[in-house]
Amino acid sequence: MITRLTCGSGWARLKFTMDFSRFGGNKPAAIFACCLTFGLSGLSFQANAANWLFYSNSSAFNATLDSSFTETFASLPSTDAEVQSPTNFSGNGFAFSAVTTSNKVDSSLYSIGPTASDRWLTLLWADDSIVLTNLDANIRAVGGNFFGTAQNGSTLPATLTLVASFLDATTFTTNVPASGSDTFYGLTFDSQLTSLSIGADPAYATIDNVTMGTVIPEPGTGALLILAALMFFLGAARIKRTSRQK
Repeated sequence: MITRLTCGSGWARLKFTMDFSRFGGNKPAAIFACCLTFGLSGLSFQANAANWLFYSNSSAFNATLDSSFTETFASLPSTDAEVQSPTNFSGNGFAFSAVTTSNKVDSSLYSIGPTASDRWLTLLWADDSIVLTNLDANIRAVGGNFFGTAQNGSTLPATLTLVASFLDATTFTTNVPASGSDTFYGLTFDSQLTSLSIGADPAYATIDNVTMGTVIPEPGTGALLILAALMFFLGAARIKRTSRQK
């Protein structure tokens, strides 16, 4: 007997043609096989496309982290000064580089801050963007204080343009407001991030307390579907055994 079954839910539904005779007429077994196939396919779909979550609250972002590293830029010059582009940063097994997007001959990053010990990374030219790149392949979360500053180093309300680019050619772009140095934005994702660009208008893009790391694993859609199908199959088999005993 050949019957068409549909399994799946939400964003994906797959249809299979199943021959129940291969399962000895056991419909629960056939349904389990269908859902198992879909579950494994779902796991593949998730791995092949970048999915992300965007955060504007540091506590919510930090709650997703498993292992992480925060760059406070304390190693930057203690006075306002140019910083070579690219500049590399690392800690706790994570690493990244900061570069500018400008083609100007004298383009560079810049060190500013309210005190000699509290430094921010910004730009020499206001029409540039800061790009975080050369990120470790295992990084699945990036966040930090992203904001705008004036030429004299004071904070300046601005509109940020954040552009995340992934290895699979997926991009995520958003324009968000920044009111001061405590403005926070973060991103978690399930595909390798190749770069994160931060621009500001009308201001110099400025960053501080940049956090990168891995995230706490969550059960995938496919894995949950396989588990549900297994529970259904075992329950159906138990009912069948009970009916035979009567």
